[in-house]
Amino acid sequence: MSATLSTLPLAQRNPRRLSITVPFHVFASLEERATAEGRSLSNLCAYLIEAHLHQQPATAGRRKGLVQPVSPHW
Repeated sequence: MSATLSTLPLAQRNPRRLSITVPFHVFASLEERATAEGRSLSNLCAYLIEAHLHQQPATAGRRKGLVQPVSPHW
């Protein structure tokens, strides 16, 4: 069983590394946006993921913090 954010001591809440594979056109779009915004690709992706998670309303029947599967757009 994994710990939730509220049960972890502050010392264990360090950022974690994540590796993902995306289609070429998604990568190209992300790279172009990161360059235009003057930030790293990693920073942009972390920002977009966090922003998306914070905009999702908690709905009935869905545990808080879990993301619903999204159909691929490629």
